Formats: sequence, structure tokens, C-alpha cells
Amino acid sequence: MNCDILGLQEVNFTKNEVYQNNQLNEIDEANNYHQLTAKIQNIFRCKLDKEFNIDGNALLCRKSYIDDTFSLNHQILHLSLLRCFQVITFKKGIFNFYVVNVHLHSLEEDETVREFQIKEIISYVSTFVNENDILFIMGDFNTLPDTITYNYLINSGFKSLYKEKHNKEPNATFHTQIDAPFKCLGLEGAYDYIL
Repeated sequence: MNCDILGLQEVNFTKNEVYQNNQLNEIDEANNYHQLTAKIQNIFRCKLDKEFNIDGNALLCRKSYIDDTFSLNHQILHLSLLRCFQVITFKKGIFNFYVVNVHLHSLEEDETVREFQIKEIISYVSTFVNENDILFIMGDFNTLPDTITYNYLINSGFKSLYKEKHNKEPNATFHTQIDAPFKCLGLEGAYDYIL
């Protein structure tokens, strides 16, 4: 992998009867990364369906990028029973760098739920992110570019890194043809962003 920070959603990081490995360890060079996972989500796992085994979000941070001169803080906050977001903070002197990894509600017809969730996230991070800090919000927003949730982010001053470079969002970020044991089979579209 050629990245310093990688946000993942719908990750399995525990061994069980359905999936026999920690999915994070299957990533090439995984031992070169700090693995920051939201293992607290295991407590809230749906027990009624044995096939449901998505542990949650994970952030991978390259160990050579996060050296001893950085202080690192990792927070996990729940948005609902199955949805959380992570905030990692890097501090070096007066330098503050924040990465927020999200996985918003997925039912297509529930755009108002995603709008509420993103407003909650923005409200929370605005309590500690200052004007001179660097903030990235990334992840599976489960929302298309022409929606209330996406437009709320843009109108709040966030910019899509992909759109800044290519003058448009990609046609699809899902399905990417990456096979995963618990992959959703929803409609193809641009649902994932780095802002």
C-alpha cells in the first residue's frame, strides 16, 4: 500500500466461526501500521444473525509516519447501535491534525438519518478543532453527491479531494470489485469520500 493513513469500514477484526482470520492482518504490510479499531462495537453486535459479523471501523496509520515525536489520541463515538465514527488526533508542537473516519447509516431511503449523523459529527469535532488545524473527514457516507448530507458538508466548507483534482466525483466508489465476506450488495454509486 502506498498510503500513510487508511480508513476502513465493515471490517472484521475478530476470529469466529464464520470468518477465521483478522481481516486487517490480511492487508499487505499490515505489520507496518498501527491498527486503531472500534472493538467496542463487538458489544453491540446483532446476536440474532450468525452471518452478521461486521466488527466496524478501523484506521491504519503507517508506523514510520506516526513516530515518537507525535502524540496520538484515538476516540470512538457511537452514532447508533451499529454505526460509529473514529477521530484520531496527531499533535506535534502547535501542529494539530485530525482524521475522522465515518460509516453512516446505509438504507438509501433514510437520507435524513445520515444528515442528522453528519451534523452530530461536525458539531462534535467543532468543539476542539480550531481554525488553523487540519481536519479530514473520510469514509463510507452511504450518500450520493446530489444529496442533503453531501451538500451539508460542502456548504460547511469541506471540499472533496477527488472532486478538487478531477472537477467531479467518481462515477462509483462502490462496487469496486473488491471481494469481502460481508460485502453489501447495494446499488453502484459514489458513496465514499475524503473531505
